[in-house]
Formats: sequence, structure tokens, C-alpha cells
Amino acid sequence: MYKILIIGSNGYIGRSLSKILKKKFKLILPSHKSGKIDVLNKRSLAKYIKRDIDIIINLSGQFIKKKKRLKKIIVDGNKNIVDLINKKKKDIIYIFISSCLVYGHKVKPANEQANLNPKNFYAKYKYLAENYVKKNITKFRILRLATVYDDNINNGFFKKIFSSILKNKKIEFSNLLTQRNVIHLKDVSKSIFHIIVDKKFNKKNKTIFNIGNENIRLLQIQKIFSSFLNEEIKIIDNKISLSRDSSQVISTKKQNKITKWKKKKIRNTLLMILKKNERFF
Repeated sequence: MYKILIIGSNGYIGRSLSKILKKKFKLILPSHKSGKIDVLNKRSLAKYIKRDIDIIINLSGQFIKKKKRLKKIIVDGNKNIVDLINKKKKDIIYIFISSCLVYGHKVKPANEQANLNPKNFYAKYKYLAENYVKKNITKFRILRLATVYDDNINNGFFKKIFSSILKNKKIEFSNLLTQRNVIHLKDVSKSIFHIIVDKKFNKKNKTIFNIGNENIRLLQIQKIFSSFLNEEIKIIDNKISLSRDSSQVISTKKQNKITKWKKKKIRNTLLMILKKNERFF
């Protein structure tokens, strides 16, 4: 049985992932909120990164608004984890949660070998962290997450949209023609689980996965809202350039070889949410 340390276990993805992994593995789940672990403090990290750990999953830095703080968590925090793993001189498998946004603008489906061209600061920080992992650690899995949503209007991809509807009766899009790959939170957690247990990829020291499902245009999301709400909501299209907005199509062929179940569709999830919360609109 693997002993897995999850850094960021109380976060949006961490809570869902922990529920699945605890069924098969022994989990170490220190909380940043309670002050038990801080990726910027090596002494704090050293209490948990020990020789009996088999896998470390780093989910830190997913939802931080302040730019300087975000960079420290993603870049410096990642470096601290990698350095401590190397100090232990044990083949700990390090799973770094990155983002598909490191690819930048892609018209054709980007697989894991595609050139990286991050546009926004979040993607650039993930890019820097990825490079440090690739150069400085023996065993790693870099997981590039697509846009994540779930069944709750207060989380993930839908949070900003529903907040704007409830407060201002409008939805603001960067560009309705922007493309994104999207995946349900439960499918993210199941995918990570299957990557951990897959025997073929366990034999590989270094590997990268795109973790996603559907490639959609934001226009498709807008149409669902408009049809359901009878066009009572004002739609704002800021028409930011597709390149600047990192409009992208992502290939998940590698992931799909080991995640063969039928994944959730964003249209079905969104319609379910709208019907469930209809009284609020």
C-alpha cells in the first residue's frame, strides 16, 4: 500500500481526490489553514517529507488572487518540495499539478509533446515550476489540468459566472469564440487515481499527462444560459484576442488509454445546475 502525502488536501481538488485515494492508500493530509504545513517553509515541509513516503501530490497554488503570493507558492514552494525529496535520497514519486494553459494558444489539439507558450502569469509560473521538476527530480508525473467544474455554483469554472448572474444579471466572457478543454471534478480525481495505480506508467520514471475531457467554445456555454434563462441575462463579449486569451484545443489520447469510463458532459451538468437553482434566477 502506497503512503501518499497530499499538499493542498483541503482545497477544491484536494478534498475530492482524498475521498477516492483513501479507499486504497494511506494518506497524510496536513492542513495549511491550521498551520501544519507551509510550502514556503522548509522546516514545515520536512516534518512530512520523510523516507517512508512513496508519493507526494502537490496541489498548492490553485486559487490565490495575489500575484506575488501565487508566484511564491507555485515556483518557490515547488522548488522546496523537490529539494527536500532529493535530500531524502529516496525514489519518491512526485506528482505536480500543472495546467493546460502552459500550452498557450493552440488551434490544433495539443498533446504532451506540444510546444509550451504560456500567456498569463499563472501559466508562466506553472511553466517555471514544471521546468524545475523536469531538471531536478528522478521520478515525476506532471499532470496538466484542463478547466475543472463540478455540480456546485460556488466552485470551479461556474463560480464566477453564477456569481455575476446573481449579483448583476449579466455574464461576461473574455471571447465567446475562445476554446477550452473542460473536465468534471470527479473525473479529475478518478483520472489521478488510475494514473497512480496503472502498472504500465508505474514503470516509467518521468511522464506527463493532459487531464481533460471535452474541447468546447465559450459560445456553447453562453447558448445554454441564454436558452434556459429566456435571454433575461445580459451577455457581454469582451472579444479579447484568441491568442491572448489562450484559446486552445487539448488532446487527451494518452489519458484516455487508462481512463476508459464515460466521463461527464458539461452540458448535462450545467442544465442540471440551472434546473436545481431555477428559483434564484
